[in-house]
Amino acid sequence: MMDRPLRHVRKKKGYTQAEVARMLGLKSIQRISNWENSVSDPPLKLAVQLLKILGEDVHYLFFGDQPDPGLSGENRRHVRRMNHF
Repeated sequence: MMDRPLRHVRKKKGYTQAEVARMLGLKSIQRISNWENSVSDPPLKLAVQLLKILGEDVHYLFFGDQPDPGLSGENRRHVRRMNHF
């Protein structure tokens, strides 16, 4: 399994998994660990909250890169909207 940038960003911001879990209203750190290790993906609602907490681009946070310049106009707009939540 490959680590997502999510772990790096969380640590850079000075948050523990427990702190992020608490901010998201989760009872344990297991889900945070699963997301960081690409075991599972957060539900959209929690992903949006996570983007707000960590202040990062959705593409970087979950995929480690910037949006593909070859994305279609509609997909590019969708990515921009996700980044503004």
